[in-house]
Amino acid sequence: MPIPLVNDWIFPFAVGIFLSQRNGFVWLFNWFQNKGLWGFFMLLGATVFMAWYRQNGWLFDSVRADTFFGILLILWTTKVSLFFSWIKYVLEFIGIHSFNIFLFHTFIYYYYFPDFIYGFYSPLLIFLILLGVCLIISMLIERFKLLIGFDKLI
Repeated sequence: MPIPLVNDWIFPFAVGIFLSQRNGFVWLFNWFQNKGLWGFFMLLGATVFMAWYRQNGWLFDSVRADTFFGILLILWTTKVSLFFSWIKYVLEFIGIHSFNIFLFHTFIYYYYFPDFIYGFYSPLLIFLILLGVCLIISMLIERFKLLIGFDKLI
């Protein structure tokens, strides 16, 4: 019997690894950039279609659609961070803590504080609260690692 979680997420991981190793994200970003305003509207149209397809699609499930929606999200994030320089710094800060966030977010929203996290009802607010809580925990973990000299133990 296959393991559902592994089977569900192996395709997005494989596509991400492939694009990363082949500079696919850079190529896609440059391709849309070189099209000028037309490229902007193509990217916008692809994103709207993929968001719709993710909810209503018929050919492949939402996890497969998430793969392509994630690629588009990465392209948008790059485009926006070039336009607003402060977003780059926010994303860098979150990126520094991304491994800790990855390790702890499930414990926060599923095991320890589901009523608190989901008590906000708005998906955007839930995301922001969860991100904030995970960032605070990550900063505490990193501070504790400094206090115990963890870098010297490695």
